Amino acid sequence: MRNTWILARNTFREAVRDRLLTTVLVFGGILVTGSVVLAPLTLGEQDRVIRDLGLSAVSAFTLLLIVLVGTGMVHREIDRRTIETILSQPVDRAHFILGKFFGMYASVLVSFFVLSAVYLAVATLFGGGFRWHLLEALWLVAVEAFVVTAIAILFSAVASPLLSAVFTSLVFVAGHLADDLRLLAEQSGNGAVAAASQFAYVLLPALHHFDVRNNVVSGVPVPPDQILGCTAYSILYAGAVLVVTIVVFHRRDFE
Repeated sequence: MRNTWILARNTFREAVRDRLLTTVLVFGGILVTGSVVLAPLTLGEQDRVIRDLGLSAVSAFTLLLIVLVGTGMVHREIDRRTIETILSQPVDRAHFILGKFFGMYASVLVSFFVLSAVYLAVATLFGGGFRWHLLEALWLVAVEAFVVTAIAILFSAVASPLLSAVFTSLVFVAGHLADDLRLLAEQSGNGAVAAASQFAYVLLPALHHFDVRNNVVSGVPVPPDQILGCTAYSILYAGAVLVVTIVVFHRRDFE
């Protein structure tokens, strides 16, 4: 595991030095604080709008960071041919993938914590005061990012950065629509459509469970079993994706 942590540390340093990260972080902070300007346009709903827009901005810019930086993480090493130098050392391909994943996720967390701090400050000062369910919602954004980072690393290992970004974004959107696929499978009278919908529902990440904006807007705490369930699910799903990534990456020939 020592090689994994060395690769993770180097990946983290590479990611935090990327100008894209700084750019996304700046614009994310602007949008989070910008909710204060937009809130007065909604009569009597300022507090709710600030909490909703701020949380949406944190989630959106966390995803954007993963898509812009994470989807090219593995492919960049392949394109520069540095992958051959790395693998010529006593480094297993599994260690390489895990190092890239943990390093990338660490850099995502750093940016996420900065945006979250700005969001909590804005929500506390202008959004009706500090509430514990804001931390619960932010926790679910963080564990959702754990899943999305694993998916980004998978696509980065098998496709170009552009295609990886597109595929990761599509999976993210489809994951939030997974519950609709389940309903389609239940209500469809066509056996083939029902089977395809059920297969897609099982295969896609169930990211709709991580969306608790309604709780944030209405001020209702997130059920503890939902928080624990989403946390456990993110670990298991990301672990499964990383296993698939390692298997696929082992079969790649870089000669």
